[in-house]
Amino acid sequence: MLIEKKKIGRLIIVGCGLIGTSIALAARKNDVVNEIIGVEESLVDFKRSIKPFDRLEKNIGNNLEGDLVVLSVPVSEMKNFVPQLSKEIGTKFKVITEVGSTKRTLIESILSLKKEIKLRLLDSFVSSHPLCGSEKSGSVSASEDLFKDATVLISQMDPLRKSNDMDELLNTKPTVDFENEKNLKFVKEFWNSLGAKTLDFPIQKHDSFLALISHLPHLVSFTLSGTLSKSEFNNLAQGVNGKGLRDTSRISGSSPDLWVDILLDNKVYLIELMEQWDFYWEAMRKALVTSNKQTLKELLIEASSWRKNFNSKN
Repeated sequence: MLIEKKKIGRLIIVGCGLIGTSIALAARKNDVVNEIIGVEESLVDFKRSIKPFDRLEKNIGNNLEGDLVVLSVPVSEMKNFVPQLSKEIGTKFKVITEVGSTKRTLIESILSLKKEIKLRLLDSFVSSHPLCGSEKSGSVSASEDLFKDATVLISQMDPLRKSNDMDELLNTKPTVDFENEKNLKFVKEFWNSLGAKTLDFPIQKHDSFLALISHLPHLVSFTLSGTLSKSEFNNLAQGVNGKGLRDTSRISGSSPDLWVDILLDNKVYLIELMEQWDFYWEAMRKALVTSNKQTLKELLIEASSWRKNFNSKN
């Protein structure tokens, strides 16, 4: 179900980089808002991002009011916005969502609030994560079709109501049964109107899942490109290569500034996965050292079989 045209009076997007500006472009293209305001402190992005916005502000505290606020800032900056937004929710801002690649800093920031403030914020807060990033970055790389057919993970924040810290939250039974169905539906329909499909996902499992499907693959790609950069064929490989290298190294072209925050914020799950990676890597190395063709083939078959069923679950 798509949001009726002009259902959203004012959309406020905090952070006008790739994702934030793409949201503005898609919302403009699909004609689902009356007004789009961008909030961007960076003067570079501030100047480049003007096209899809009705106006730009440098600070969300400039007497802004909105029907939907989308936080599209680096994960390390979430903690700077949560206290400010929590004071205005229900008065200036009706519904808030965010698009962070990790949720740890966000969750810890919310859990640090006083109970009554936390509960008021949670009444209107829905977490989002569109799985459609790019190795490109900045508003100049934004696209009005970035969210077309993309999956957006939607996590209601209800489990935080009864949790006092991260450990307690992680021990809470995952659920996709939500109290605030109205705001949940509103956020889902917003993403649907941009061309995306949504999937309910428990907030407690978000970071462990993303470590597996996104953050570890980026680490592997960064490691591959780093290895190549130290090779005697460093320069030659950049001009003479095959599709395999281009495919596996593509995401290592992503913004280091963005990814250093993501990797550090999710280091707990990443370190666990890296230990599993080491196990398989060592098994491969040992099979090669001993010329154990049977073991090597079994390892390759296991990996290949999983990849061949890659999209069969969708």
